[in-house]
Amino acid sequence: HAWSQVPASQRNDSSLVLVGDGAERERLRELIHTLGISESVEFRGRQESVLDYYRAADLFVLPSRSEGQSNALVEAMACGLPVIGSESGGTSVVVNKDCGINIEMTTPEEYKEKLADAFIYLIQNSDVCQKMGQKGRERIREEYSLEALERKLSEVYREIIDKGAWS
Repeated sequence: HAWSQVPASQRNDSSLVLVGDGAERERLRELIHTLGISESVEFRGRQESVLDYYRAADLFVLPSRSEGQSNALVEAMACGLPVIGSESGGTSVVVNKDCGINIEMTTPEEYKEKLADAFIYLIQNSDVCQKMGQKGRERIREEYSLEALERKLSEVYREIIDKGAWS
């Protein structure tokens, strides 16, 4: 719905690529046809490797109502993509205003409008996209890389040992 609210002139110069598969696929295909946006939406289905999709993308969208810490989100940010996500669960923890846009989960109509506004804003502002992508990549490197996770886990273990919790 949100993609259909992006002006046709911008939609026709872009593509919304849906990667993944699930029970909603046929309903989404019908909706896309009904909304008249088939020419700018591609279904790629389930993929074993999505790295080429990240490399080809200008931005990453994860409009989940509820989400843990999404591996796809972290991967996209590590590839330097700005993110449009929802203020829900893990997404709002990982994505800050420097590396993306988190949209508040409101009514479905308000959410669609805000998502469309985010699409339009980022499509029209490639410099902002680039800065957000760089900041997101830095954030992942600093907070979510294997080295960062190892450091955090070591700190937790040291704290537990220092407090004598294992004695």
